[in-house]
Amino acid sequence: MKTYTSIIASKNSRVINSTIRLITDLLLYILLLGLLASLPISGLFAQDKWTKITDFSGIIRVDAVAFTIANKAYLGTGRQWTGNWELETSKEFWEYDPASDMWSQKADFGGKTCYAAAGFSIGTKGYLGTGIERGFLGSFGSTPQLTKDLWEYDPEVNSWIQKADFGGTARLGAIGFSIKDKGYLGTGFDGQNHNIDFWEYDPGTDTWKQKADFPGAPRHSAVGFTIGNKGYVGTGMEGNILGCSFFKDFWEYDPITDTWLQMADFGGTARAEAVGFCIGNKGYVGTGSDILTEEFLFIPTNDIWEYNPINNSWVQKSDFTSDARFQSVGFSIGEQGFLGLGASNIDDHGLYKDFRQYSPDCSESITVYPDADGDGYGDAIAPLLTIGCLPPAGYVFDNDDCNDNNPTIPNSCDGINGLDDNCDGVVDNGAGNITYYADLDHDSYGDPENQIKECTAPADYVSNSGDCNDGDAEINPGVEDVFNNLDDNCNGTIDEGFSDDTWVQKRNLRGAARSDAVAFSIGNKGYLGTGLKNFASKFCQDIWEYDPIYDSWSQKADFGGGARSKAIGFSLDDKGYLGTGYRYVDAFEIYNYKDFWEFDPVANTWTQKADFAGNSRYGAVGFNINNKGYVGTGYSYVPFGAKTYYRDFWQYEPASDSWIKKVDFGGNARLGAIGFSIGEKGYIGTGQSMSDVELNYAKDFWEYNPISDTWTQKADFAGTERSYAIGFSLSGYAYVGTGINDDYFKDMWQYNPAVNEWTQQADFSGTARKGASVFTIGEKGYLGMGVNYDTYYSEYIYLRDFWQYTPASITACAIPGDDTILNISTASVLITWTPIIGVSSYKVRYKISASGTWSKISTSNTTVLIDGLSPNTKYVWQLKTICNKEAGIESDWSDKQFFTTALQKCNNVQTTVVQLYPNPVSESFTLHLQRSKGVITDYSTTDQSAAIYLLNTLGQVIYSCNEITGNGELTKVITMPATAASGWYVVRVVMSDQVMERKLLYEK
Repeated sequence: MKTYTSIIASKNSRVINSTIRLITDLLLYILLLGLLASLPISGLFAQDKWTKITDFSGIIRVDAVAFTIANKAYLGTGRQWTGNWELETSKEFWEYDPASDMWSQKADFGGKTCYAAAGFSIGTKGYLGTGIERGFLGSFGSTPQLTKDLWEYDPEVNSWIQKADFGGTARLGAIGFSIKDKGYLGTGFDGQNHNIDFWEYDPGTDTWKQKADFPGAPRHSAVGFTIGNKGYVGTGMEGNILGCSFFKDFWEYDPITDTWLQMADFGGTARAEAVGFCIGNKGYVGTGSDILTEEFLFIPTNDIWEYNPINNSWVQKSDFTSDARFQSVGFSIGEQGFLGLGASNIDDHGLYKDFRQYSPDCSESITVYPDADGDGYGDAIAPLLTIGCLPPAGYVFDNDDCNDNNPTIPNSCDGINGLDDNCDGVVDNGAGNITYYADLDHDSYGDPENQIKECTAPADYVSNSGDCNDGDAEINPGVEDVFNNLDDNCNGTIDEGFSDDTWVQKRNLRGAARSDAVAFSIGNKGYLGTGLKNFASKFCQDIWEYDPIYDSWSQKADFGGGARSKAIGFSLDDKGYLGTGYRYVDAFEIYNYKDFWEFDPVANTWTQKADFAGNSRYGAVGFNINNKGYVGTGYSYVPFGAKTYYRDFWQYEPASDSWIKKVDFGGNARLGAIGFSIGEKGYIGTGQSMSDVELNYAKDFWEYNPISDTWTQKADFAGTERSYAIGFSLSGYAYVGTGINDDYFKDMWQYNPAVNEWTQQADFSGTARKGASVFTIGEKGYLGMGVNYDTYYSEYIYLRDFWQYTPASITACAIPGDDTILNISTASVLITWTPIIGVSSYKVRYKISASGTWSKISTSNTTVLIDGLSPNTKYVWQLKTICNKEAGIESDWSDKQFFTTALQKCNNVQTTVVQLYPNPVSESFTLHLQRSKGVITDYSTTDQSAAIYLLNTLGQVIYSCNEITGNGELTKVITMPATAASGWYVVRVVMSDQVMERKLLYEK
């Protein structure tokens, strides 16, 4: 066999080879036509037909989102029919498999329930974002709750991951599609304006980049889809049901040149809320609403139109064979299109869950082009004529590739590399170069004054130009402004949010909107969770952590006790506590709770503690004083049974996990009161109770003294009587506001316990509400969530906005400085710091760094001796200033610091004798300890504590106790735990100046 080797590697040889290939393909095509001519065409190709398939298996809905991945479709969100003459936003998600014609439910959408969102798919992942939580498209008379979050769905693991928020404003009714490895989203309505902005999403970098604006009129509810490597957008509307304009213009977007070109108008009537999809090199648009009647009703349509980009023309195809509709979904898989759901009017007679499959006429010839490098762009020199709707493998409809051996060409950017990257016929003309900005402090924000233009970012350059100080990584738009006379977040305002008596909106809770949630703070983080998320009794169990430094929320472990609302919560040291509350099932079943749980933020775990010792209840108050919890008041309800208001009051001791009843609250029994502590005192006030004939709101205010266990009535709350308000304390003052009486409130009042007076402050800047949640971090208050009532729509509005409060006239309490550790021994350490003039005392806390609870020492000196420590052990410690103990004015804890006690000297190890007998042991053994008089030091006496631990070979403690060595001697009988298995164990004895260990063999 002869082998021929080409010696000419040139464009001419490429043309010759392509010509030969074209001739061969034409001959094959002629033979194919001859074969097809002998067969009935209708038997080979589906002819513009609609076929009914399996109905959608989920709840009937409108305004859903659909996208396809591989050979399956994914559909979800929207407004679903509840059967109670109302539509409820949904987050259900479903998969459709055309091979089996079956629907299967998948993991719920990871974001909030929403409708009128946008979606697209890129490769093996789907993306869904924007949309509206409540209200109507183009809503009026009420501000819609819009979203801008983006979520990625992975069908392989059936899970959602949140990605970077959409780069534009939150909105509804936007269009979304993908071209190659990028997603595109634009237009829509943001609650104030209809939009034309258009954005590109890069999943590789999880970033959004604004592109050329859509050149048509601003609009929402348009259609958008992709044919080949171009995007198409058209139809839509501007306005709302009081008056609107429908559109039929149609536009093509080229991502390579980032330009729009107006195409032939849509062939049908102007309309909105239609569907659009593509099959092969044709686009299809249909259904939707095209008339607004005098009765404010949209008229649905069922016509279907095919768009051919080759000749820029529209042809009407077979009408959709089910009822006319709008707010449907459409998608394509292979050579078939699919259309379903939607509405002809928004009531139970006009919503649909049927689906139909469209099979286009695939009998026409098509020209396709080879795509050797697999970049989606074909080589125009070697066309192939074939029959069908889709190109054969290795071919595409596009013929814009000028280098089919390089998958990065064509590209929107023509770099300096000797290649025509963007196939515009000019080499290295710099077209499409991106501006990058120097990021010398590596905080991901660049200096707008130091820029270059390149196709990709060089080292130490970024595409973001928001930095106002590129020499300080702590100054950029991503940080929170602190009180330091600098513009930390580069927004042009110095020390934003630190003006007296001001509210500043922060990032909304990422979880569901809700009311009556629990909130508390631990260290420099806030925690919020549980609550009621809609009036149809949807209760929450999720818990979220707020970080004020990054203004960010992160989800934590769900509350261990189950979903509920109107529970109580507080923190003690480094743990949080949550309990009581209720959950409504129906008119015949309601649960009142009394369980009580501890949250460890480090381990992110919940542990059940002793139940609240009073009756089960909800709407109680809870707060802490001196590391003890206090719970009282509240209400319990049994359907068709007892309704009880409470005024009992209880103290929780975390060390013993026990409850002690204290003197009853001094005011009347009630629920929905506010409670908090200031310094050494607790306070309860406002709330509501029911008499025989009416609901009574309160404004009385009471102070609790835990030392004398007494209540004293103070000056009434100065605002209107109310319930379900919020209350918190900062720097020795209390702040009370929001709540409900005949109306919802947003006023705020400051209470000064020193003079027993109320002073009105700046109103809360958010919406008036009841059932909000509040916590404090440092010298700031944080308020969010709650519920209001929309009289126009006659519905409850559940909120998730979040606000930071800076009170007026803060007197800072400084953290001690220049703290120093001296004289570290095996059992003690001396700590000293610089005095602060005018303070009353200081507080030191310490613990073994890896575990344990905090031990605290209060002192008026600037030196403290910590003794009774274990040798060779690492401890963590912190220090704070008490500026006014009575008023509760104190500084934050200092940063955590560490020290390690000295190693026990070898010549002292044998000065104490520890004996175990019998050894081996079968049931119990005796530990005998005898201390030598020579080991008595300044830090040890003859009567000293000894901690005894029994450890297994994994180092786990299976038994422990604390004993006193009377006159330096101890005898202790220890019974092996019933769960212990036969084998070796270690007995460890820990004293203030030494640690001793002995081996023990256990033989059952």
